[in-house]
Parts: sequence; C-alpha cells; structure tokens
Amino acid sequence: SMDFLNNEFWAVSGGYSLGISKNIFNHKQPNGDWEVFDAVINNASGNPTADMVCVLIDPQNANHVYMGSFNDGLFELNNGTVNNIYNAQNSILDSTFFGSTAIASMAMDKNNNLWVSSSFSNNVLAVKTASNNWYSFSFLGYTAPTEYFPDMIIDDNNYKWLISPEANRILIFDDNNSI
Repeated sequence: SMDFLNNEFWAVSGGYSLGISKNIFNHKQPNGDWEVFDAVINNASGNPTADMVCVLIDPQNANHVYMGSFNDGLFELNNGTVNNIYNAQNSILDSTFFGSTAIASMAMDKNNNLWVSSSFSNNVLAVKTASNNWYSFSFLGYTAPTEYFPDMIIDDNNYKWLISPEANRILIFDDNNSI
C-alpha cells in the first residue's frame, strides 16, 4: 500500500498471510531523502510485528501517519515515531476468530474521521473520530467472520465502500453523517 501527500510518500509491503513478512515500510521526505527506520517495530506485546498492509497520511498533518498490520492492529505514528498501537485489547477494534487484530484497509472521511476495516471479525468496520472517540459497526446479515477487506474508499456522499475479494462481496455503509 502507498500514500502520498504534500511530497510525503509512505509505503508498506506486508502480506495477507499472517506473520509471513516483517513490517517493511518506507518514507520519502519532501526534500527527496528516504527516511531509514528500524528493521523491526514491536507490537503491543513487545514482540516483532509483521504484515503492514495499509498506510494512510492524515490529510490535516503529513507528520501524522497510520499503518495497519494484518496481524497486530493499527499503528499511529507522529514524526516517524509509533505513539499508539490499537488492537482488540485496548480499543473497540475487533479481534479475529483466531486472536489477532487484522487491519486490512483504512480511509479518512471529509470530517477527518479515520475508518478502519477489522477483517475476520464480527464488527468489520470501526471509526476513530477526529475527537479520538471510537465506534464499531456490524452489518445486518453478516454473521460469518471469514472475510478480509483489503480495500476501502469513501465517496463524495460519505458512503464507505469495502470490498471482500474472497466472497465477491461489496459492503456499503452510510452513517448518515452522524459520526
């Protein structure tokens, strides 16, 4: 996954097979220099994390970046330093039926709310509001937590579109701008 804003470029190169790839990510600064990071970032338990699969630069602050791990939850960075790690143990992000917090996609809406997909779980969609409140959502008729959602977009109507390639399904969510 890649994200680009104001000459800031972030890329992550994890995979969707839990624990296969280490958390490789890169950052190209506006001056053209590539920032070098430690080869390993620890998860909330202090163990090396793996499979960073999505990245999102905060459109209000290019130094504020989110990275999603398909194994260890959501990582929040400020100025290249991990400040928060959100997972099922410390946030409303749902854990998978096999215990991890599998974040596969993210998107920011026009009100600067961060929307996150939590794959293989009952509550597949969560939002961290601009005021740092968390909410999670489940979908009527969605009962089998066997899907992952590697892509999400938010359209001009503020609808959240999530794709599940394994199930050939698209989920569309309208929160009626109530968040």
